[in-house]
Formats: sequence, C-alpha cells, structure tokens
Amino acid sequence: MLAVADVRKAGFTLLESIVVLLITCSTIGMGLVNFRGAHSEQQEKIFFKRFEMGWQEMERLAMYEGCQGSVIFIKDDHSVMFHWQHGRERHSKYLDLPPNLEPYTDRTIRIGRDGIVTPTTVILQENGQNKYRLAAQLGWGVYEITRV
Repeated sequence: MLAVADVRKAGFTLLESIVVLLITCSTIGMGLVNFRGAHSEQQEKIFFKRFEMGWQEMERLAMYEGCQGSVIFIKDDHSVMFHWQHGRERHSKYLDLPPNLEPYTDRTIRIGRDGIVTPTTVILQENGQNKYRLAAQLGWGVYEITRV
C-alpha cells in the first residue's frame, strides 16, 4: 500500500505546472511572431509580382493596341487600380494591397498611348512608417521599387 507522502510526490505541483505552461506559451508566442513576419513578407512578394504582371499588361496595351492607361493607388480602398481606355471602351482591374501596406496618399501614374510614363513617386507605408518607394520614371515602362 502506498503512503500519503508517496502519492503527493508522484504528480506535478501547481508551481511546476505553471512554469511548464509559461515556457510552452513563450515558445509558441515566439514562433507566432516569426510566422506573422514571414507571412507579411510573403504577401508583399506576391503583391509586387502581381503588380509587375499588371504593369507589363499596361505596357503591352499601350505599345501594341495604343491604349491610354493609368495605375492608380487608392488609399481609402487599400488597392491599386489598373485602368485603360481603348477607343470608347474603359476597363479596370483591381489589385488589393497587402494588409500591412497602404499608400501614403492617392497617386496616379499615367501611361500615354505612346508608352510614355509620367514621372511619379508612390510611397507605401507600414504602420505610418515609409517602407517602399515606387518611382515611375519618364520613358517606356520604367519603374523602380526600393525599400526605404
């Protein structure tokens, strides 16, 4: 038969259980923070790849079909609109910005029928801090994205 003292030593004390729980929660918390950062970076990569595809489509429309277009960064909508006009027909495609990024202000980059781009700078912010600078330069489809 087991003595009362032996039964008490067989389990964990409340203090030991709390320590184990705190260590486990801390480990999970650190992993979650790293996951969120990696997830945000992945969303940004996907956005910039899709932006590049939309930009190339705008170049093609201007070069081969003579369409006039605009790339509009919309702050309130949290999106980018690719807008072009072919004759009397108007077309638009929207691209959502990643949840952690927003334009500093509404900006429009105009692309003429001849492919000439108006020089424009767009600032993308994360939590009110500048994170990316997109500079569209005069010339055929030239833009540069730099991390601030």
